[in-house]
Amino acid sequence: MVPWRVASRLKWLSPNVLRKYRRILDYFEDVQHKGSDIDIAEMFIKLGDPLRGIEILRLSEANIGTDVIRRKIVLSRALWSMRMPQAAGYLLFASQELSTSYDMCLELARIDCIIGLSSNSQKRKQHLEAASSTLKHCIRLSPERPEAYVLHGCIMALYPEWQELARHFCDRFENLISQTNDIPLDWFTLFDAFDLNYKLGNIQRALHWLARLQQLLDKSPWVGDRFAFHSLAYSSFNFGDMKTYEEGLQLSWLLYPSKGGDLLRVYLRRGYFFRTTHMLWLAFRCTDLREYRIRLELVRNKGSDAKQILTDLTGVSL
Repeated sequence: MVPWRVASRLKWLSPNVLRKYRRILDYFEDVQHKGSDIDIAEMFIKLGDPLRGIEILRLSEANIGTDVIRRKIVLSRALWSMRMPQAAGYLLFASQELSTSYDMCLELARIDCIIGLSSNSQKRKQHLEAASSTLKHCIRLSPERPEAYVLHGCIMALYPEWQELARHFCDRFENLISQTNDIPLDWFTLFDAFDLNYKLGNIQRALHWLARLQQLLDKSPWVGDRFAFHSLAYSSFNFGDMKTYEEGLQLSWLLYPSKGGDLLRVYLRRGYFFRTTHMLWLAFRCTDLREYRIRLELVRNKGSDAKQILTDLTGVSL
């Protein structure tokens, strides 16, 4: 986490970014006084300290079903934030609650989709097919919820032969949204709605969802994380909105300085060596080497040994 006194001295940061970061820190302080252990852990993860979030969750006790499910989802997001999406996916896949929990299935599908999009062609297909299968189960569990339809449509839109099915999922999502105005949509779903319409060539509708995503992150920046602001940045870049692009990358970097390579590359290309020096210094100060050691251990070990490392880390028996 970047201390506010440090962030406020970086005069090259946008004033709008500093205001949002200040609001996120204020919200975090409020959560520490009034929130549950899961709420506090989630904010530590968003603020670039996932291991602290995991430690809090290990010490907390979840006594009812929804808390158990949310706890595991937050644990998986901590692992995902630490650049261990495979471990995050396995944590959910091995959970007893997976077959009956819409939210857990949706989270697993999202992780499989992310892994697939960053893999080579063979593994890409395997992970996207796994995500598609999980989303079908989501729809069977809760056909009235819109999130699975739009994410499934995003996957189908990647393949020319499935464009019509992608349009069907898009229409189904839009119909569910139009039936009620009080369906709460998180940033993931708003971005998926933008992405799906963008892939299908529905540019005006894509811009509508992009505007809603930006409004959500402007009104309540604490609901986002570095992935949210990174997604907003690059989506805005596609439409030439360079102000939102740079501000999104700046806030993403502030939330997790050791994972701010994109902004660093932008400033290096522009020749802003003074700025990059500040960024590298803060990244060094905020780097938790335990993350790298854990990731290295998981890479070096397979099977039951890797499971034991994950169990020791999360406190979840696998």
